[in-house]
Amino acid sequence: MQQGLLTEAIEHVLAAGEMEQAASLIEQIAQATFLRGEVRTLLGWLSALPQPMVHARPRLSLAHAWALAFMGHVDAAEAQLEDAGQSPQCQATAADGPLLGGAAAALQALVAGQRGDVPGMMALAQQALAFDLADTGAPRSLSLLALGNAHFFSGDLAAAHQTLTQVIATRQVTGDLFSTMLAVYILADVELHQGQLHQATELLQHGLQLGTGDDGQPLPSAGLAHMALGDVLRERNEPEAAMHSLRTGIALARQWGIHVLLVDSTIALARLKQACGDGDGALQVLRDFEAQTHEAWVTPWHRAQLAACRARLWLAQGQRALASRWAEDYAARLEAEEPRVRPLVKYAFAHTTLARVRLAEGRPQEAAQLLTRLLAVAEAGGWSGDVIEILMLQALAQQAQGASTQALTTLGRALALAEPEGYVRLFVDEGAPMAALLAQSAARRAPSDPLLIYIEHLLRAFPEPQRQAQMVRCSTLERSNALVESLSERESEVLRLLATGLESPEIARELIIGVSTARTHIKNIYGKLGVHGRVQAIERARALGLVRP
Repeated sequence: MQQGLLTEAIEHVLAAGEMEQAASLIEQIAQATFLRGEVRTLLGWLSALPQPMVHARPRLSLAHAWALAFMGHVDAAEAQLEDAGQSPQCQATAADGPLLGGAAAALQALVAGQRGDVPGMMALAQQALAFDLADTGAPRSLSLLALGNAHFFSGDLAAAHQTLTQVIATRQVTGDLFSTMLAVYILADVELHQGQLHQATELLQHGLQLGTGDDGQPLPSAGLAHMALGDVLRERNEPEAAMHSLRTGIALARQWGIHVLLVDSTIALARLKQACGDGDGALQVLRDFEAQTHEAWVTPWHRAQLAACRARLWLAQGQRALASRWAEDYAARLEAEEPRVRPLVKYAFAHTTLARVRLAEGRPQEAAQLLTRLLAVAEAGGWSGDVIEILMLQALAQQAQGASTQALTTLGRALALAEPEGYVRLFVDEGAPMAALLAQSAARRAPSDPLLIYIEHLLRAFPEPQRQAQMVRCSTLERSNALVESLSERESEVLRLLATGLESPEIARELIIGVSTARTHIKNIYGKLGVHGRVQAIERARALGLVRP
């Protein structure tokens, strides 16, 4: 019987109270329904059945556990797993053993990960694969998903990338949209930690295609790709596109019912609103999410990320005392807890937030010590995205300690890694201190330096008051050092008139010189600024503070 007909039949027999028949029908399509991402539908059917009947059918009991886990009911899912196959009326056969064992172990691995037990997660994921190989000789998508997630949590991004790519590659054979969309979402996160914004964008656009139904409309599972893409667009400083993608993704994900996956998009939306100048709206996003999920289970690192996000918003809004209270609490927790219970890659956001607060408190040495430890781990693990952020913060810490030359060198390393991928908000969100440091970096670079255009692009993304502030901080010496040859007094006059929009004949009349002389001065200015036209010359001069914006 086709899926659609079975669905109608299930609804009919449930309404008629024919529970045994309903259980048999649900059992036939429970896995397919779950793997299509119709978690709410499956959970509704199973909740309508008498629980002893569900427990007597291991496939139904296991499907119920999976559905509960992904709806955020982790404790109930674990209880359901313990009951699976334990009923006196259990109808499991010997042939069911490897299949059920693999699916149960894969779910237990994911639950262990949600609780922060990375060693347990890895062991259970490998156990799930062993069951799969004993059953069919090949790994199943859910087991690979669990293993890929375990590698990610342990910080082995290369192994996570390879395993999750395998899940996506087998989609055509398995038809498992659920595991595929989750793999796309997690793999994009892996690639962001690897500093691969372009690659993550391509992956998420592929996810949007996979998540499109036959009618051309996005399926609920496509919400994952929309949400992750929204955060990438936020980082690239495309606020309108980011807002649309995040809101679309959140709406779709709520249809799916997997609230725990909304944490990342909630944080991204709050940060986007702050970047757009809506500080009150940013904090409200966090309050709304917490009000909607106050009774739901949230992973330990998601709780830490939400609290750290609020601390970042407080810093951006000048409420340092509130951010400091968060920092003291978080630092105390770090000291009290064993490092092994914290998958560092999932706590990187909170750790770097702590460093930011220490900088804001005027405690750059403490920030530097924390950042040194984080950098060692990030570089060893190939977490290039985290390396960029840590280096950027190290540069601010060094600047705060008076080590300006070292700060500019460190910032240069961050910029060299960030420029190919188009990072913007990572730098701009640091505000005036970063604007000043970037301006100093620009002022000391030759016109031919390939990073100069990128730095000027970043500086233009700062709010106007911060752009003005950084120009004041650029000394005359730094400006002249940025030029192959300093401008003469007459060339400076020509440049100022050029920036007002005057053409060569008008400049000549203003300065009482010949038109050909004015054109010669303009040509010399272009050469000294390392540009090829009027627009580039004006932009370069403004970035160096040679003319008023």
